[in-house]
Amino acid sequence: MTFSSLGDPWNGGRLEFKAMYMKKLPLPQFKGEVQDEITAIVKEIESGKTGAQAEDKLNELIYKLYDLTDEEIKIVEGRT
Repeated sequence: MTFSSLGDPWNGGRLEFKAMYMKKLPLPQFKGEVQDEITAIVKEIESGKTGAQAEDKLNELIYKLYDLTDEEIKIVEGRT
């Protein structure tokens, strides 16, 4: 995914998100076990007591929520 950079891109720049574009972002509804599992993984990651496995599991859950194909996952992960 590419965003335009504002400011000085050689020094980090900054991003500007506009609400009119973000409103179109589809957010999946999830409840119950999935919500509990995502919450537990996020808390684990925030605690700093976890490795890449927790992040990978979180990514898998999110990919399933959005019903992404293998090709779409490659794009998201920058493996195109």
